[in-house]
Amino acid sequence: MSHNAGMSAQPSAESWPPNLGGARTSSLVLPLAGFDAARTRLGEVTTRLQIDLLEANVELSAALWFARLAVEQIRMREWPGGQPKFDSDMKKAGHDRLLAGFRWARNQAGHALASAAAHDPGLFPSPDLFPGEDVFPGAPRWLWASRADLPPAKPDHFGEQGYDSVLAGQELRVPLEAMSVWLRGVDADFPEAPATG
Repeated sequence: MSHNAGMSAQPSAESWPPNLGGARTSSLVLPLAGFDAARTRLGEVTTRLQIDLLEANVELSAALWFARLAVEQIRMREWPGGQPKFDSDMKKAGHDRLLAGFRWARNQAGHALASAAAHDPGLFPSPDLFPGEDVFPGAPRWLWASRADLPPAKPDHFGEQGYDSVLAGQELRVPLEAMSVWLRGVDADFPEAPATG
């Protein structure tokens, strides 16, 4: 019996991520499924009453790694015209800051062991509402840490700008959803490969 028994060679039509299975995207099944699974687990961690900053950062790091794995696969091996064309196309389409911000965050998670997920307990100063208390409860939120709160990094001006403009201070789910939308639409965005022959 084969070690692949019970596994189909092609994902079913109902499986996530969509737009996969063609020649252009067959190599992306693993990183996209990994990104989606990590994102789902992160959502579960961040909706619990008990705050687990370590587990949130483990899942965020996994999502960053899988997202960048997919992006690098596309950029280096699959995009017609290669890396320079990919970079140019992403800049023209306005996706360059999102991709650079994720690259910078993944590098921080991998090389500096940075914890990019931060928890805001939602406490606001209020000397008037509760005499003797200096805070009142608001809604707790999970945010991307400020770059200033992360370890120093190897200089990457464009990556730092991407992180600051797209990720830092945002609720965790917002940039992750933006990356999910980008990854889900990647098959439709592939330019036509030049005819050979």
